[in-house]
This record gives sequence, C-alpha cells and structure tokens, in this order.
Amino acid sequence: MTRLLSLLAALSLIAGSAQAQDQRVWRLYNGPDQVTLVYGVPDTDDVAQVLMCAPGHRIQAHFTFEHEVAVRLDGDRWLDARGRAAPWPARLSLASGAAAATLDATTMPDQMNGGSTVSATFAPGGPVMTAFARSGRLRASAYGETVTLPPAPLARVRRFLALCAR
Repeated sequence: MTRLLSLLAALSLIAGSAQAQDQRVWRLYNGPDQVTLVYGVPDTDDVAQVLMCAPGHRIQAHFTFEHEVAVRLDGDRWLDARGRAAPWPARLSLASGAAAATLDATTMPDQMNGGSTVSATFAPGGPVMTAFARSGRLRASAYGETVTLPPAPLARVRRFLALCAR
C-alpha cells in the first residue's frame, strides 16, 4: 500500500509538471526601463527561460536546467559540493539553427523548480540572435543538458531584439 501511495504521489507530481509545461507560452513585456521576452506560465513564477535588456544594452539570458549545482544551504548561502557559495561559474551554449555561441555564465539554484538557473550576457546583434529572429527557435546547453524551447512568435522576437538594439 505504501508503494502504491508513493507511486501515485510521484505520478501526480509528473502530471502537474507536464500540465504546467503545457501552459507555458512566449510573452513580451515592454516596460519603460526593461524589455523582457519570457517563456513560462502567464501570471506565475513558473518561467523556463527569460531574455531581458534595458533598451540599448546587452541581453541577459536566464535558462533553467534540471542539473543541481547547489547541495546545501548554509545560513542564507547556497553551497556546491566543494563548499563554494553561489553564484558559480558556468558555460552556456546558445544555438539557433547553425548559429552557435558558448558564453561565460553564472549558475544559481532554482528554488522553485529545482535544478539550476544559468545566466549569461551578450550583444543583441550576434549570429545566434540573428538566427533566432529568422526562425524563432532557440536551444541552450549547460552541464551536459540541452533545453530546446518551442518556437517563439517571430514578431515578438524581432520586436524584442529591435528594442534591445536601440
């Protein structure tokens, strides 16, 4: 009976996670000081990917991966297996079609979804973002894991990149 309850609980979590992922959509927010292109569940903190910039500045990208770098909490600081406090250095590979770039990045624990959020900053006019504007497709890789997002609406991608490039 205990095994059955554990299995049902696990299936419930999987179904809930899959349902949340089914509700994720691309959204564009254009505020006075920041432009944000988000892939997540509207009106929640459930976000899989965020691209943001202040108009005329570099893009900040944040991707969620299942890989967990954080192993324990020491007071208010997350530590990795070596005892180093977050944020941790990382490498983030971004690709769209044949265009690819590997960037210096940082990693923080993703306390909502588990896993880690890997973040990097880059120029809006590079080859990967140019290809993203043509296809709406974007892949991110870190820690041996690749996240392939559903295509973003091209009008939103192009508007985001135009506002960032101002």
